[in-house]
Amino acid sequence: MFATAKRGVFYLADTSNNRILATTVDDLDWGSLFASVGSVNALFTVDLRTGVVTPFLGNLKGPHGLVFQPRREDDQ
Repeated sequence: MFATAKRGVFYLADTSNNRILATTVDDLDWGSLFASVGSVNALFTVDLRTGVVTPFLGNLKGPHGLVFQPRREDDQ
């Protein structure tokens, strides 16, 4: 999933914990890539130039269904 704004909220189903997580973020790079990886139970950022993945949110159990809701600048 690509970030389409510098700030917003990620919604992620943490299926085995039976919950939906809402994570507010600021200062993202527009177009940055995020991936939920169920086999390692985490949400990662992916550097498109190097291919390096970095943990962004951990301690999940079965992450699935990632959505990003951008926050408009005038909603501050």
